Amino acid sequence: MEKLPAAFVEKIKLQFPNDFEKFISALNEIPKTAILINPKKKNQPNGHSVIWNPSGKILDERPNFTADPHYHAGAYYAQEANSMFIHALIEYAIGKDKPITALDLCAAPGGKSLLMNSSLHPESFCLSNEIIPGRLSILRENISKWGAFNHLTIGSSPEKIPFQNNFDLILVDAPCSGEGLFRRQPSYRNEWTEHLAQGCSVRQKDILKEAYRMLRPGGFLIYSTCTYAQAENEEIVDWLCEEFRLENIAVPIETAWSIHETQTKHGIGYQMLPHLTPGEGFFCSLFKKGADDDVIETRFKSRKSNLSRPTKSQSIELPHFIRPEIETRVDANGRVFTFPYHHPFFPLFENNYPNANLGVQLGEFVRDSFVPHQSLANTQLFQEQVPQIEVSYDQAQTYLRGEALAAVSNRGYHLVTFQNQPLGWVKSVGNRCNNMYPKPWYVKQNYSDLIS
Repeated sequence: MEKLPAAFVEKIKLQFPNDFEKFISALNEIPKTAILINPKKKNQPNGHSVIWNPSGKILDERPNFTADPHYHAGAYYAQEANSMFIHALIEYAIGKDKPITALDLCAAPGGKSLLMNSSLHPESFCLSNEIIPGRLSILRENISKWGAFNHLTIGSSPEKIPFQNNFDLILVDAPCSGEGLFRRQPSYRNEWTEHLAQGCSVRQKDILKEAYRMLRPGGFLIYSTCTYAQAENEEIVDWLCEEFRLENIAVPIETAWSIHETQTKHGIGYQMLPHLTPGEGFFCSLFKKGADDDVIETRFKSRKSNLSRPTKSQSIELPHFIRPEIETRVDANGRVFTFPYHHPFFPLFENNYPNANLGVQLGEFVRDSFVPHQSLANTQLFQEQVPQIEVSYDQAQTYLRGEALAAVSNRGYHLVTFQNQPLGWVKSVGNRCNNMYPKPWYVKQNYSDLIS
């Protein structure tokens, strides 16, 4: 393992003098693997519960995620146990009593977006943003596999997102110096410099200014990093309280959690230390925006919706594939979407992003015939009567590599399942079943696991 930078070691000695030796020793231990369970899907691995999130599990050993069809089906997501503490903040501030509007502003690869989605009322409007195109595609893949049909994505720099005073909850998991990942990503040790934290702090403040602009009066902001640097943690907490009308909110925590509560001049933050908690270095803090702030609502020109209700002939075809109680809309190209359209934020989103995929695509009409989309399998909104092909483990691997499956007697579209877990679609054409799994998702030998 790469040697820790001497300047970093000295900094930690000054910052945590009572824990220094145990702290440094822990950074050379093998990290634990944790997963976030998808409550809507089947066949998750067994493990020990994460004490601050009932949907989290700590595994006895790291599995080969690439080889597990249930992982690719979105039954669980590999996620740091310590970052799951965000669930406790959301539960304390928001709860699940009613739908809200939530934004994950720096979302890729998507773990905290999934955590946010699972912690909120199922009809909340969840939006995830990622500015880097390559990371945005990974984010969209992970959200799609999770099967969340109340969750949309955009790729924008924060200052260009037009919504002002519109979100009840904003999560900013900020780009940071990454000191908390020195155990899991030893290569980060070579990239660290003494001045890295200050540079990251400037970027974090720029992002947080936009988050404040978009946060509704009375709404909650969660700020988090994966670093120990005070310039990116405690100093940011004080800056937020001094610069904006934000109240820092203390969250009840249990002694058994061994979370380090760090007091600042104006508030409190929660620091996960490697020798005390089950995961990697993580910091977070909760804020509430003043309810009496002057509200300037987002203005937009009224536009005709890009989506319309299915035609009579389409309405006859759709129930063969999609559960009849699911509300759908169709665009000019015949693509079929679903979403909780009654959520009051949806018209605002549609008017500001007229070219976005306005909902989760369940399929499309091609020459009046319905073609199912991968997301119909992921969301599990399909009719129980759709033809299904239950595959073996080896066949599941073949399917996930994008290869054709053996022929079945009936022609047409079939749902591929492994241990009753939906994987995707094939089209039976007589002598074979053509694979409809998304090509960018094909499992390759050099596939790398993403954890956040």
